[in-house]
Amino acid sequence: MINDVRYSEQAEIIRDKGTNRSRFVRGQVDKYTWVGLGSSYLPSDILAAILYAQLESRETIQAQRRHIWERYNMRLRDWAARYGVGTPVVPPQCQQPFHMFYLLLPSEGSRARLIRHLKARNILSVFHYLPLHLSEMGLRLGGRACSCPVTEDVSNRLLRLPFYNGLTETEQARVIRAVREFEPGGAPEWFRRSASRLYRTSPNRCGLVCTPAGASIWNVIRSSPDYASPG
Repeated sequence: MINDVRYSEQAEIIRDKGTNRSRFVRGQVDKYTWVGLGSSYLPSDILAAILYAQLESRETIQAQRRHIWERYNMRLRDWAARYGVGTPVVPPQCQQPFHMFYLLLPSEGSRARLIRHLKARNILSVFHYLPLHLSEMGLRLGGRACSCPVTEDVSNRLLRLPFYNGLTETEQARVIRAVREFEPGGAPEWFRRSASRLYRTSPNRCGLVCTPAGASIWNVIRSSPDYASPG
């Protein structure tokens, strides 16, 4: 889908494996050939049929995913507030696709312990993403540790709960029960508040985060109830 007609022909060439086949189909040329960059982006007929069936059932699928998301949100809200665990925030003026439900644990260590806790109960939980600037390609293009400290911190603490269309209420109830049994732990309240004040007044915040001790302090700071990003 192109919003500028100047790029329509170029888009067709890219879609048609670098050829001008679309012009041939329209009768604008008597044969088609390789004219530029492109690849095989078109889905097969079978995949297109599956997609079409999903589009026909879009409202039903989204209603089910919304039900799963809202059930997680409602039944884990008090547990998350008690232990300083973050949950998804959807601004009131926005709509969401109910793609996933995540937990933002107080520290990387508590995330690892929760993964083990769930695995022991035959429940799979996974990381969401790894920062692109720290990937193999990102590093080759100039990425470096601590260049995006908030991204790196969130990546280390975020955990996705099981979420798929066929998740039954019974299965989800088992996941919720297992999560609620878990106690993330954390630093004493007085230390979290002191660390938060230290961070807000630090002249070298990234330097603080990028030391072994600083990284631990950073996790404590982020879980502090009075933490507010200084920008």
